[in-house]
Amino acid sequence: AALESAVCLSGKPLTPLSEQQVVDCDEASYACDGGFPGDALTFIKQSGGVCTEEAYPYVSGDSGYHETCKSSCTREAVTIRKVVAVPVSDAGLVQAINVQPVAVGVAADNPTWKQYKSGIVSSCSTTQLDHAVLAVGYSPSYFKIKNSWGTQWGEEGYMRLKRGAGTRSSGTCGIIGPLSVYPQL
Repeated sequence: AALESAVCLSGKPLTPLSEQQVVDCDEASYACDGGFPGDALTFIKQSGGVCTEEAYPYVSGDSGYHETCKSSCTREAVTIRKVVAVPVSDAGLVQAINVQPVAVGVAADNPTWKQYKSGIVSSCSTTQLDHAVLAVGYSPSYFKIKNSWGTQWGEEGYMRLKRGAGTRSSGTCGIIGPLSVYPQL
């Protein structure tokens, strides 16, 4: 999602890109056992692009398993010049979001996330970063994230995480952490 956002902000049409290709082909991302946004973006950078979602659709959510890597597809040529690591601070994340949406790691394996419907979340029962989402905005009181669990979850696929909450250094649900990155095209 961070790469799709960057491509769109560069003036090209919004084209859904294949998450499944990264799951299947990027050995550094641990397939369905999770991975790190920076590793995924680095894989795409080194590969010279990524397939479109239409050519290489997402299926791991249905099966829980990754597929064999497919080498041929309609590849969206995306030149990532640099994978930018966001400074680990509230101000660093705000500054990065002002540039473009940012891939962030969060602690989502807890009831707060599974049962979320609406409102500003001020705490999570776990701190282990286990899920990547897209930080898309902020206000003085919260960060707004886009999740990958569909529009029926949360606020039409979005969640608000309170700023200035959680452990001092990591923010609510770990949103301010070392996994925050965005691609520079």
